[in-house]
Amino acid sequence: MNTKEIEQLGYQAFRAYLEREFGVERFTIEDIRNSKDLGCDLKIVLDSNELFFELKASKNKSLPTNIRFTHQTIATMYNAEIIGKMIVVFVYNLSEGIDSAKFKFFRFCDFQLSQILVEPHFIIQPKQTIKKAEESNIRSPIKETLKELLDTEELNLDIKKLFESKVSTHMKLK
Repeated sequence: MNTKEIEQLGYQAFRAYLEREFGVERFTIEDIRNSKDLGCDLKIVLDSNELFFELKASKNKSLPTNIRFTHQTIATMYNAEIIGKMIVVFVYNLSEGIDSAKFKFFRFCDFQLSQILVEPHFIIQPKQTIKKAEESNIRSPIKETLKELLDTEELNLDIKKLFESKVSTHMKLK
């Protein structure tokens, strides 16, 4: 199964999740994965609130070490002034189909700049982020449900500083 097929499974699983959690009458979903204007994958109106989602999907049974975002995706969302509102839905455990799907949610701009790695891509490390938050008894930006995420105050940290930094400052050079 190629990445587009896995992403489509993730989309179907997320749509089913929204229907279960909120009911079909409370939301509309617009698939904008090919839009060059916003850079994200989905525009959802939930109870009159416009939400922007980046969809990440995996067949793996657990969270990955890294979740990658291309520079162009992040820059397009930043230029469209939606980066602060962008929610990432990570759909995983799709190896058995959409009924076995698990979900994690986070806002990209709820991560401290030190938690975003800049290599060839922007990278979020979910396992490490969750573990460090638990160990430090601080709030993790990664949530179990969309409702939990939406009920959490947005930090909306300014990632523009990452754009202005040199990639070499993020590399582990001797």
